[in-house]
Amino acid sequence: MGPLPVYRHPPRHLQSRSRLRAQGLAPTDPPVAVYEFRVSGGWSRCELFDVAQTRSLRDAYAARKRRLAAAAGQERLL
Repeated sequence: MGPLPVYRHPPRHLQSRSRLRAQGLAPTDPPVAVYEFRVSGGWSRCELFDVAQTRSLRDAYAARKRRLAAAAGQERLL
């Protein structure tokens, strides 16, 4: 896959990780674009994720907990 597209005015279906978290969502796929915005002293960037490729934070935390327990050999603790 080539470089990610850069937006200065991103479409509504693309959100940053912090905006997704504020909505109670977590991304499931890698970023699909980059948002470039002005800050004092220049430009800054953040990754954008497709809202259709998200899941709830509760599900994401549960999956992370299962993954860490499996890696440590503690499946029976869940």
